[in-house]
Amino acid sequence: MTPQPAVTQPGPGPTPTPSVSPARLIETASQTLANQLVSNLPADKKLRIGIVPFSDKTGQAGALAQALQESLRNQLFLSKRFDVVEDTDMQKVLRELQIQEQGQGVLSQETIQRMGELLAAEAVVVGTITDLISDFGVNCRLVPIKSGVIASVATATVPKSAISDGSGKRTVEARNENTETAKSFGDLRVELQPLRIVNGKDYLLSMT
Repeated sequence: MTPQPAVTQPGPGPTPTPSVSPARLIETASQTLANQLVSNLPADKKLRIGIVPFSDKTGQAGALAQALQESLRNQLFLSKRFDVVEDTDMQKVLRELQIQEQGQGVLSQETIQRMGELLAAEAVVVGTITDLISDFGVNCRLVPIKSGVIASVATATVPKSAISDGSGKRTVEARNENTETAKSFGDLRVELQPLRIVNGKDYLLSMT
């Protein structure tokens, strides 16, 4: 009797890597930036700071710059090491100083001092986004108002997949300040807060 060859059972395939939402990628990057900025400061120091809109050196990051900036603001506040100026106050100062809202990679000492006076801030955070082929590089600098000399730096990376699903469709959209976000129906008023992240978890809806 001819022996039958042993039948090899296929083994389990590789465990699929769980996908990470764009919101989570941005949150992780902002946590990294905040931790690095804090680590370079004296332990007993708490600063009132403003965050200048990030400068996109790639021309490709789009709304990622804004999403990172907003997430970093939250992380710096949660660190309990900073009093962070509201974004609306920063926008008013940018308009008064005629600084473009998409951010400036380099600010003069005179501009930094003027911003500090208007915001009653002790320092500003300036950020830039650069192209690292498959990733975006994010660089932040904490600049004291008085000296204008960099006091702390931080770097992080964000995969380009954070703003694209692979088909070219963006997963992070820009906030449009001019879009009407409120509707009234008799005594009912519905306000729709701008959506910051698409396919993530940051969806805001308020009703008054």
